[in-house]
Amino acid sequence: QEVFERQRRELFTMRQLEPMTRDGKYITLHANIELPSESEKVTDFGATGIGLYRSEFLFLRNDAPTQDEQRDAYRYILETMYPCPVTIRTLDAGGDKLVSGITAVNESNPFMGWRSIRVCLDREDIFCTQLKALLLANTKENLRLLLPMISGMGEFRRAKACIVKCRKELEAAGKKVAKVKIGVMIEVPAAVMIVDKLAKEVDFFSIGTNDLVQFTLAVDRTNELITDMFQPHHPAVLSMIYQTVQAAHREGIPVAVCGEMSADPLSVLLLVGLGVDELSMTPWSVMSTKKIIRSINFEDVRDSALTVLQMDDAESVNSFMRGKYAQTIRDLGISSFVGQVDSS
Repeated sequence: QEVFERQRRELFTMRQLEPMTRDGKYITLHANIELPSESEKVTDFGATGIGLYRSEFLFLRNDAPTQDEQRDAYRYILETMYPCPVTIRTLDAGGDKLVSGITAVNESNPFMGWRSIRVCLDREDIFCTQLKALLLANTKENLRLLLPMISGMGEFRRAKACIVKCRKELEAAGKKVAKVKIGVMIEVPAAVMIVDKLAKEVDFFSIGTNDLVQFTLAVDRTNELITDMFQPHHPAVLSMIYQTVQAAHREGIPVAVCGEMSADPLSVLLLVGLGVDELSMTPWSVMSTKKIIRSINFEDVRDSALTVLQMDDAESVNSFMRGKYAQTIRDLGISSFVGQVDSS
């Protein structure tokens, strides 16, 4: 308890410090939240915005929330966080998040079934209600709208057409609607294969590493029989992240990562080295991640990332990263991460 308390006090000294490497590379650190009330404490942990608000949690009730109920919830978050940016993901129902009256039941493979943007585009009534609520809530103009599970240009353009239609309808009704940045989640391998085309039409990318790993490696992340096959450091996954970053930076747009990799120390080093601009994680993890970032040189982790991109298996990647950085992470005294470092 004494060790934990000492480490907790030390981590809290990180809150107001910049998440900048020793050689001056700034990495934006945002927080993931599931409830509007969580936005009140985000900045207390040193985050400078919300990188992912999972709006589907508003829908986990017997009936769908009304437009006014959604608007009020979104506005609360946006106003609480102002002037910090807030990324709100549109309804990501399905898979392991069943929403009463909306999602299908008894699908043989729900993670690859009728979910996320597919549900929204088939149920434009629900989608447009949410979009109008989001647009009306954006009075502070700090909203970033995130479209999940995009797998092709057709899906993105249909979703964008819905946004344009909702804007026009609101304006025709005399409502003032501010401009909003639109991004897509990169979590389907097909999206990576056309990432250069997507980059020309969006304002930002957010990589959902949990699903990207799952779909790339054909590994159900909820199946205990193949847990050891879920490898975030698999060369194919790292290559996809790097490809996404390169395409985005060619078009001058930022790339965030909002999956579990953002809070794992070795993964943080890899992601920063691969050129990711923003990491989003649970609020508590922000301080630990900031401590790691402030202890490294960007040039060093970039060289390490380029080195592991040449490797052909996850074991080699993990062995290299452990050998080079495990002691550094231990020296930082982040005890909650030591086990992950040792067992990666």
